[in-house]
Order: sequence, then structure tokens, then C-alpha cells
Amino acid sequence: MTTGEREAHFLIAPFVGAVCHYHHVMRHLMGLGYDVHLWTMEPIDQALVDELAPGLTCHRLPLRRGRYGAVAQLRTIVSSIRLGLRRPGAIFTTWSIQTNLLCGLPLRLLGRRCVFLMAGMGTVFTSDALRFRLMRRLVAPTYSWMFRGENSRVIVQNSDDLDLVTGELGVPRDRVHQMWGCGADPWVYPFAERLSARRPRVVLVPARLIREKGIFEAAEASRILYQRGVEHELWFTYDVDPANPHSLTRADADALPSRSPAIRVLGYQPSITPLLEAAYAVCLPTYREGLPTALIEASAYGRPIVTTDVIGTRDLVSDGETGLVVPPRDPRALADALERVLVDEALAERLRQAAHQRFLARCTRTATLAQALGAYHSLGVPARRG
Repeated sequence: MTTGEREAHFLIAPFVGAVCHYHHVMRHLMGLGYDVHLWTMEPIDQALVDELAPGLTCHRLPLRRGRYGAVAQLRTIVSSIRLGLRRPGAIFTTWSIQTNLLCGLPLRLLGRRCVFLMAGMGTVFTSDALRFRLMRRLVAPTYSWMFRGENSRVIVQNSDDLDLVTGELGVPRDRVHQMWGCGADPWVYPFAERLSARRPRVVLVPARLIREKGIFEAAEASRILYQRGVEHELWFTYDVDPANPHSLTRADADALPSRSPAIRVLGYQPSITPLLEAAYAVCLPTYREGLPTALIEASAYGRPIVTTDVIGTRDLVSDGETGLVVPPRDPRALADALERVLVDEALAERLRQAAHQRFLARCTRTATLAQALGAYHSLGVPARRG
């Protein structure tokens, strides 16, 4: 047996995101007898591992989130090469542009079995800013070569990314698999029997406090609604993220309530479930996504959604059917849509029922696991233990 043939290594930047969102994939591989390892740029929370993925072995990468110095990048590349040389039979999964390029590229050069998990193609492929357009000229051909390898498979999370990978990047369709987000368990997010009766009605914005999530647009929409006399509260549920270059500053976050008396900044919340229970509607005015977990959870719980017409959200939310969709960066259109949901209970009820049915069809943990496993099976991972 080749060294590492029963090993699976996930080289993923965000620790909490990896364990919370993809533990079902890791647990499945462990159930098949694989020794599964997670490599991350962030501190390791062993209690979270023991709760969600017992048996998972975790390691720190030399690279640290928010600190991308040349020495740390070089050490990460060297670590990946050593890992690939020591474990030629293992299967590797990378997620995020940093681990794709610093870890996935050397593993691809070594001819190792690689799954590139693309939870969105990132700012490089969606921004019109000059520096990102220049970066795309380098990243696109690199990705194309990486993804087209005989031992390479790609998992995308929306149809726009599927078209980009198979079209612009030229990856054969049989090497690309679509996974409808990381999914959610129906018993963790049980469908609410009715709309929330709380007054004033709460609009939940379950997004990190970064500009690309449309935080300022949501705040401006709340100001417009308040001026119109539409009673509501707008809840922001996360905190600033100093490691993210697009994060709001602490001063920005503290100033959000000054934009509208209806705004509440709750800060980081350990569980979204009580917030969904209190919320009447969920709002995500994002600029881009892979397939947003926050909207999957809202669909599971049965809260009507207002979001933007961008990559990722449009696969999950159809305007007037499973939610209301507005153009990005348009706070007035956002306010109009929120007002419709807040004042029209029949509309809100119809939207949440349809969204829940779409969730059950595509986005449960069971469904997304089956969608992802096609990539692993095609690289030799058995369908069952044996």
C-alpha cells in the first residue's frame, strides 16, 4: 500500500469555518477508515473538534491569518512539498486562495490527488478594481493548469462558478462537481411553525462586519425605513475582523447605530438559532458569495429572505419565489424589498415556505455530502468501507 493511502489532509485557512461547515465530509472519510488531518492558519479549538469531528487531527500551517509575509508563505510551500513527498498516496483538499496556491500548487506539481474546494472564486474573479484584474491574469492560468490535472477535481458551490471553471478555465466537466453550499441539518435548524410575533419586527443581518457583505447598505436601508415610519429593528450579529482587509473598523461598527435608531449591533453570537427565532426576516445585501450558509440556515428555519442579485445568492434565492432579490449596492431598493416583507405577512409566508422546500431538496447536510463525495469517489475513495 502506498504511504498515506488511507489518509486525507484538508489544507484549509479558516479553522472554525472548516470544522463547522465541512465536518460532515471529514467524518464520512473517517467512517471509511481514513486518518483525517486538518491544516489551518488559525488557532485550534480542540473542544470544537471533539464536539463536531472527534478523531480529527489538527495542525497549524506556518502561515497565519492576516499575516502573509514572504517567509511564512515560503515555509508553507515547503511544508506542503514535504507533506506531499511523505504521503504520496494521500488525498488532499484545499480551500481558499492562499491554500490553493501555496499548498495546492506544489501538490499538483507532485501529481498528488487533489480536491480544490471553491467556496466562491474570491475577489480576484469578481472585483473590477485594477489590482484584482491584474491578479486575475496570473491566478486564472495557474488555476486552469492546477484544476485540469489528471488527479485534480474541483468542487464549486454555484452555477456561475461552474460556468467559469468549465468555460474560462477550460476544466473538463467530468472533473468539476457542484455542492450546494456546506448544508445545514434540519434538526439543528427546525422549520418554524409561524412567522415571529416579536414587535418591532426584527430584520437579521447574519454577516461578518466587512464592506463586501453590504453592511453600510443595510444600515442605510434601515435609515430609509425609519424615515418612512416602518417599524423594525435591524440586528447585526458579528464583530469586526482585523485580519480581513475589508473589515469595518471598530469606529465604523460603533457608529452604525447613529445611522438609524432601529440598528442594534449585537457583536459575535455563539449560536445563530436564538437570533433566527427572534427574527421576522433575514437580510444579506452582499456583493458576492460562494453559496451563503446564512441564507441556507434562514431557509431551513423558515425566515423570509431579502438579498442581492449576485454570484452565489441567485442559485439559492429566486426573486418573488424563494425570497426578494435587489441589485447590489442599492440601499433604496433594499429598503423597498424589506418594507414589502415587513408589511405583507402573506408574501412573507409564501416566500419562507418555498425557500424551505428548496432547502430540503438541495441543501441539507445529507444532500451536500452526497454532492461532494462524487469528487472523492472519482479519485479512488471507496463508496463504502471495505
